[in-house]
Amino acid sequence: IKIQAAWKAVVQRRRFRERMNFLKDCEKDAVILQKNFRGYRQRKQYLAQKQFWKDNEAVIVRIQAKWRAFAARRRYLKRIAFCKDHEALVLKIQAHWRGLTQRRKYQARLNYLKEQEPFICKLQAFYRGKKQRDAYTGRLKFFESQEDRIIRIQSRWRGNIQRRKFLRQLAFYKVNEAT
Repeated sequence: IKIQAAWKAVVQRRRFRERMNFLKDCEKDAVILQKNFRGYRQRKQYLAQKQFWKDNEAVIVRIQAKWRAFAARRRYLKRIAFCKDHEALVLKIQAHWRGLTQRRKYQARLNYLKEQEPFICKLQAFYRGKKQRDAYTGRLKFFESQEDRIIRIQSRWRGNIQRRKFLRQLAFYKVNEAT
């Protein structure tokens, strides 16, 4: 029995070694077979999925459109809710922004006017001079059109002055003669 058991063990070890050698020899072939089978299975699955997508393209497009619309509505409602919740802050930010832009515009205008000050002064002086010349010319034309009347008034005035002088002198001589 012991011999039998020992012999069986030797035979088993030989078979095991032979099997291991056979498996080592076949390992590369097995890996290649497995690789090819997995590739075949993946290609078959990909082609089936591609065909499924082709067959159901209209449905898929409709689902995508509905999902995009749903997502857009959700984003819009979130934005509206955010704006309602933060309306006071939004208004304050807008007011500050408008104020800032107005101040910048005003400052830019002031800087421009300061740069142009000599030209502006010349322009103002020219305008004032033209205004004075126009007023003077207007008065001059008025006086030229009224020259006859003015001369009559002046002569009457001078005549009045001369008569007063004469009357004063006459009164003076009469007082001197009386004394």
